[in-house]
Amino acid sequence: MDWNLTPYLLPYLIAGWLALLLVVTALPHRRSAGAFPFILIQLLVFFGAIFQGLLILSTDLNSKVFWHNLLLTSLVLVPPLWLMLVLDMRNQFKWLRPLPVTLMLIVPVAALVIAWTNPMHRLFFWHAQLASNGFYPTLELSWNIWFWISLGHGTLMLLAALVTLLWRDRSQPSWAQRFGLMAAILLPAAALALDLFGLDPLAPFGLTAGVVTITSVIAAGAIFQIRLFKQQPNTRDAIFQSMTTGVIVLDNHNHIADLNAAARRYLQSVLEAPQQRWQGVDISELLSGLPEWAECLTSPEITFTRLTHGSGAGAVWFDLQVTPLMDRRARTQGRVILLQDVSESKQVEDTILASEKRYRQLLDGAPFPIVITSLHDNAVLYYNQQASQLFDEAPGSAIGNPAPAYYVNPAHRKELVTELQRSGVVSNFEVEYKTGRGKTFWALTSASKISYLSQPAIFASFDDISDRKQIELELNRTLEELTLFNQAMVGREQRMIELKEEINRLLAELGRDAKYPIPPPDRENPQ
Repeated sequence: MDWNLTPYLLPYLIAGWLALLLVVTALPHRRSAGAFPFILIQLLVFFGAIFQGLLILSTDLNSKVFWHNLLLTSLVLVPPLWLMLVLDMRNQFKWLRPLPVTLMLIVPVAALVIAWTNPMHRLFFWHAQLASNGFYPTLELSWNIWFWISLGHGTLMLLAALVTLLWRDRSQPSWAQRFGLMAAILLPAAALALDLFGLDPLAPFGLTAGVVTITSVIAAGAIFQIRLFKQQPNTRDAIFQSMTTGVIVLDNHNHIADLNAAARRYLQSVLEAPQQRWQGVDISELLSGLPEWAECLTSPEITFTRLTHGSGAGAVWFDLQVTPLMDRRARTQGRVILLQDVSESKQVEDTILASEKRYRQLLDGAPFPIVITSLHDNAVLYYNQQASQLFDEAPGSAIGNPAPAYYVNPAHRKELVTELQRSGVVSNFEVEYKTGRGKTFWALTSASKISYLSQPAIFASFDDISDRKQIELELNRTLEELTLFNQAMVGREQRMIELKEEINRLLAELGRDAKYPIPPPDRENPQ
């Protein structure tokens, strides 16, 4: 096989290697919308450039036909892939199912089969011949019906991609992406049409190679530079870097894809050696000296936890949240890690807990019953051992119970709270309570408003007056009985006197002497 070395091969080599560079650049983002079809398109452009170069290098007819068929194999699939790319970016997944994709590829695959078997039927081109353009021998083909069918099908695929791009809705891609993709579709198609009909102004240099190279770069920028984490790059960077919360983005291989200034500062504070390079570093290796940190940060599940580094006064505390990063098809693209330094709030929290612990110790040791209830929802928040015995509740079992449930008359609870809201303090409020087992008792209640567990609450102490109340009830009952007896006795004596006076009066009317002596009336007691 003879080869014809010519400088006109150079633009196709440049186009091929740039396409390969775009493939390598796109691979890390292969899970982004439109990335996988884009990678396939650039691979086909790469092989197409190689086959085009070999087509130029070859000198005999059979070799040129062979390399032409390989070139056709690589390029005939490009229009359907452009349509798939646009559909993927517009969230039109129903058109990317196996059946629609198969229908898109029927004509290209059939064209390839017919082209490779053309000597048997000549349905793709009638005949082939070599011609000279004054620089190197070229292949001239007289096309038949299947070439035009394939060309028409490719044109329809590209038109469908353009219509899909221009369809107005709120889904991605943005207008900047759409114009970039439209340029990437239209410019190579126009250059190919000029070349096909012999109107290429740069022949034999080749307009197509240069246009494909330029538009591939435009398409890559439209897909990745505008989309990947950077819908508005300047605003995003300003906000991202000024956040006080550390943000780390990991890929599926636990490599750091991005992180902000706060995350770098937090990670550096727990690392023993200074770290100069961050992006692309395996975070498991970076935190190899902190296995607990490495395990939490590389967790594939949603994680909320608290991590610490150091001990004593120099301890540093962080709240950690790990969230999987999903694409629109619910495929994991990596993880987003949020780190927040909570060392100061942890110290305040420890101080509050220590204070509350001392406070509880004082309450637990009090010689009288104490109950703390929420002013918001009336739930029992705390009670000491004396109150546990008074209300016949096991220690801790009544926490969360509604306080009105321990009042014989729940309206008394409302009266107590109303008075407490009005004056701030209630003293010796006499209430009848009931225990957890239903037994009733009386108690004098004194209450005040406090803050407990960072919420408004009622602090109440109790003085059991059940015995005194029982004596008081017995005394009142005795007095009532004596009053009734006295009233009964006094009425009986007065009636006897009235009967004696009536008898004496009747005897006097009969002319007889009085039978009963009548005592003089008691002037001090008219009754």
